[in-house]
Amino acid sequence: MLNLEKIVAMLSVILLGRFLFGVWLMGILMLPLGLMMHSRWHQGRMQQVERQYLSQYLDFLSVFAMASSVGRSGLEGFAYCYQELCLIYPQDKSFMLDVKQVMNKTTMDSDIYEIFMEHDFQLPREEVDVFAQMLYLGSKKGGDMDRILSYCSSLLEERVKLERDKEVMLAKQKLELDIIIALPFILLLMMKSLNPSYLETLTGSPLGVVAMSLAFLLMGFAVFLGVQLCRFLPTSP
Repeated sequence: MLNLEKIVAMLSVILLGRFLFGVWLMGILMLPLGLMMHSRWHQGRMQQVERQYLSQYLDFLSVFAMASSVGRSGLEGFAYCYQELCLIYPQDKSFMLDVKQVMNKTTMDSDIYEIFMEHDFQLPREEVDVFAQMLYLGSKKGGDMDRILSYCSSLLEERVKLERDKEVMLAKQKLELDIIIALPFILLLMMKSLNPSYLETLTGSPLGVVAMSLAFLLMGFAVFLGVQLCRFLPTSP
């Protein structure tokens, strides 16, 4: 499904191809590049949202462990955590919104731990599901709540550390890929600025247009392979 950002990306690469080569066909052939760049930007935003969500969740664990250690549990413990975290986080975003919804669905005759376990979180994560299930079982079976919170905190911290290590490992490859993608267009823009008729030899004949089209297809295939290599790079050596 096309959205406004994707349409803008597609139109941008079409106009860039028309400006650089003077041929609309080259702009159309560059459409996959625009879609790929839009996918990269969207993926980056989603990763930022996920990091923010996990950060709020980790802080919630810390505050809830403190509240539990002084005897605050159930709805009182959730309310205390929510009030404390509202001082540093927006109330209606990420994990804070999930906590608010859980509290709003809790009544005097309901169990907040059960509602928390059955809640549909905005960002489904294994760590959150494990914490909710263990919290519910601990409240029913009388488990050690401090131990549960300690385990969940260590599980989340380990997962976040692995994801950060992966991002660091991929940073160099992504930078090299971005340079490879951008360099030909930067060079073409410089040459066209210095000599506007630089590409007329290619764009002025059908054979030249075919040659450029083939070159773009090969470059697009190389970029596709680079993206796949970055995506499936192992997270640990």
